Parts: sequence; structure tokens; C-alpha cells
Amino acid sequence: AIYYYQQMEYFARRINDNTLITIALTYQGDMYRRKSDLHNAIITLEGARDTIPGAEPAAQGNLMQLLARSYIKVNRVQDFETAIKTSEELAYASAEAESDTRNQFHLAHVYEEYAKGYNILRKPQLALDYIDKAEKVHTLTKSVTILLKVARAEVLIHSGDISTGEPLAVEAAIYTKEHGHLRRLERIYALKRFLNRQAFKYGKAEASLSEALEGTLEV
Repeated sequence: AIYYYQQMEYFARRINDNTLITIALTYQGDMYRRKSDLHNAIITLEGARDTIPGAEPAAQGNLMQLLARSYIKVNRVQDFETAIKTSEELAYASAEAESDTRNQFHLAHVYEEYAKGYNILRKPQLALDYIDKAEKVHTLTKSVTILLKVARAEVLIHSGDISTGEPLAVEAAIYTKEHGHLRRLERIYALKRFLNRQAFKYGKAEASLSEALEGTLEV
């Protein structure tokens, strides 16, 4: 995928289209993040931010959202908050602009990114507040509604409220599997792995207690 985005960048530079250059560099950086090469991800995304003027607000906002996502992975919390705030401002600008890219990036996505970041930082109430804000932004598509259910399920389950989060995760899993949204399924499988780890941890603790309470006592 990186090769094809590099090709996109090459042709975008040939036609001097800064919006397309920004998009190409954004997804080169995001592919590095997906490979867990966060060093090159951040260098590429910061380079796009610092050297490509005049792109459409939606393209710039998407860039800043994905840069924020990379920052939180390396615990650069202040940089995350600065980048996601800039992305939020660009989402407002994008909503008012006529462009080819504005429907691919909007405020609900930015608020969902806030929620994911604060979930990682173990601030569940703040994360839930941003999901609430995302749900009130505008009329949501079914896809975005399910995205927010995934985000809410993540926050609830990670914070221990499994009984509330589990039905949301199940609903999202069924819809996402039916529609073949593989990237979103990755997040639901990650939740499943988290629950498996928790079950193992609780099972191990229960076994230790059982041994202590029911094992042979020495006189």
C-alpha cells in the first residue's frame, strides 16, 4: 500500500495538487503506523503538516487526526491534544467549505478520535463525554453510528463495565461482519482478546484462592 501512495504522491506533485499530495503523504504515514513503525509514521505526517500549504481543510484535518493517533501511541500526550484540537478546528472549517473531500472527514470522526485517545489514557468519563458529543454533531449515517458503538463498547469494557459494553460490542460485531468492514473488525477482535486476557487473569486468581481455601491444611 505504501508503494501505491508513493505513486499517488508522484503524480500529485506532477500536477501540483496540494490536496492530493497531502492525502498521499497522510496515508503513507498511516501505513507506517499500521506497521508499528511509529518513528517513520510521525516523520511522514509531520512533514506533510509542515511543508504542504493550501490543501483543502478536510485533507488537512484528516492529516492532523491521524497525526494525533500516532502521537498517542508514543505517549506524546501534549502533542496529541494539540493535533486533535487542530483537527477539530479544521472539521468546522471543512463543514463550511465546498470541496471534494469534506464528506470523508467530519466532526464526529474527530470526537471519536478524542474518545479513543482518552480511553488509552485511562480517562473513561472524558472519553464517553466525547462519544456523546459525536452522537449529537449532526444526522449520523449507519456506519458512523456503529463506529461510535464500537468506541463506546471499548471504553466501557476497558473500564470494567462489561455488562453495559458487551451488548454494544455484539451489535457492532454483527453489523460490521455483515458489511465486511475489516478495519473495524480489527478493533472488535482486539476487544475479544482483551476479554480473553481478563478471563484468564480472573481464572488464575480464582484457582489460587480455591487452592488456599480448599487445599490440604497443614497442622
